[in-house]
Amino acid sequence: ALFRKENIENIQFAEDLFMEEDTLYFAMAVRRARKIGYYDASLYNYRILEMSSCRGMFDKKKYTEIEAWRRICKVFEDWPLTKLSAEAKFAETCNFMISRYSLDAEFDETVVNEVIRECRKNLPSLIKYNLMKGRIPVKHMVKGLFPHLYILYLKGKAKWMKVGK
Repeated sequence: ALFRKENIENIQFAEDLFMEEDTLYFAMAVRRARKIGYYDASLYNYRILEMSSCRGMFDKKKYTEIEAWRRICKVFEDWPLTKLSAEAKFAETCNFMISRYSLDAEFDETVVNEVIRECRKNLPSLIKYNLMKGRIPVKHMVKGLFPHLYILYLKGKAKWMKVGK
């Protein structure tokens, strides 16, 4: 992304975040912009390395993604459509965390309950956003409304896969 100097002056990366700190930075810069341009083309290749923070098992650093999305939603608090989009992405991120990390030891009951709480809080925005885009959000609704059942399903599936080997 390219920004005018005045849009990024005095904005700093949140040093307490290990995930989505760049997204929060981008949100704050966009919030300051009077105009936004969009060029629909891939201008670079994005590589996720094996040592990347978004890979591997769950740890407390990955949990900072929740705080990042709280802050991003707050940045757009008085921009209703953008806030709706941010809340939808927040709920989607929570769903993803449940899917990806529910078998990891550090993704314990306290973390699971917090992620579920944030998912349910933002689920109406995810449903509304999907409906606005003409998508039927059944998968998101099931995961968002019944996350504990979904986690049980994932754990059962993992056990079954081990037995089948």
